[in-house]
Amino acid sequence: NGAADFAAHCRQVGCEPEVDGLDSMQQAFGHFFVEPLIHVASVLGGLLSQEVIKAITRKDPPLVNCVCFNAHTGAALVEIQPPAAPAPKKRKAEEDIVADLLDDD
Repeated sequence: NGAADFAAHCRQVGCEPEVDGLDSMQQAFGHFFVEPLIHVASVLGGLLSQEVIKAITRKDPPLVNCVCFNAHTGAALVEIQPPAAPAPKKRKAEEDIVADLLDDD
């Protein structure tokens, strides 16, 4: 348990933190570290589902590479890395070249 570990560490170093309005360190830990994660998870889950729909339907291009989400400001930064080099073009088979030459006649 993270709250119990934090409280044990505080007792070891000789401090007893308290938060006004909250009865225990476990309550403070849940209030400051667990509950905000629920909201962040819902925002990122919605963003991810939107991008999956974009990729499946191919209606819009999905976000590329990396999305950095700041939970305190609610802002998301999309980091676009340089695109990969295009694949080399395939050479035509000999039959296709001969067929193209015969079609020109």
